[in-house]
Amino acid sequence: MSSDLIEAGCGVRTPVEEVQVVMPSARGSRHHWAVMLAGGDGVRLQSLTLRITGDSRPKQFCSIFGGESLLTQTRARLESLFHVDRELFVVTRAHETYYRDELRNVDDSRIIPQPLNRGTGVAVAVALLQILQRDADAVVVFVPYDHYYSDAEACSRVIRLAISGAEQYSDSIVLVGAKACYPEVEYGWIELGSTISHAPIPLLRVNRFWEKPSLSQAQELLPGGCLWNTFVTVGHAKTFLDWSVHRFRTWFCPSARLWQKMNWTLRTG
Repeated sequence: MSSDLIEAGCGVRTPVEEVQVVMPSARGSRHHWAVMLAGGDGVRLQSLTLRITGDSRPKQFCSIFGGESLLTQTRARLESLFHVDRELFVVTRAHETYYRDELRNVDDSRIIPQPLNRGTGVAVAVALLQILQRDADAVVVFVPYDHYYSDAEACSRVIRLAISGAEQYSDSIVLVGAKACYPEVEYGWIELGSTISHAPIPLLRVNRFWEKPSLSQAQELLPGGCLWNTFVTVGHAKTFLDWSVHRFRTWFCPSARLWQKMNWTLRTG
């Protein structure tokens, strides 16, 4: 699987020469943070989870592969990469019946319960605010909760490289893309640009995102070398914050003013 996971750099700013991305140590810096986004309602797979568990729990709390829930498997993949107090969990309060047991050994300060599921953007913003209060130099990995990887070590290796890429290009956000095997219409796709680094795993610019393309579009993207978007996303917290302010300013005016104030303080303090 190591050759099937490819890093894609988003908005990388003009390095002229190709550079070597260096593999970081097994357990990362104290500035490395992981945020597990586990607040989704899992509506699309409710019929499957109902068949497996007998209730309507979201899929992240369901054992679909390997006898453990998807959230437990996600935690295990990240265990060797981050210090335990640098792992946060964004959940939805309505799911407390399910996550209480899953996260029974996690300190409350590392669990961020949302009153309602308001989507990924809000979950990212809330986590960023909490992290930046504690670590202005944080590099953050946002990890979806609902993926299954047959080779966990290969997945961990790619995340380490993505962190290294984000550290080298601090104004950029790095995505992890997966080799597309068929023209899937329910996934996001990444259209690749030029190569920044070839080894040990390619780091490339992004030309365009295709979110849930039509079948005809997916059939064109597949032979064009486009990747599936895993949504494993890595970058400096300040860079994410800049993006969040720009993207969500008109949706959350009070929060946007807070983000702008915090960002100014972080840049000038």
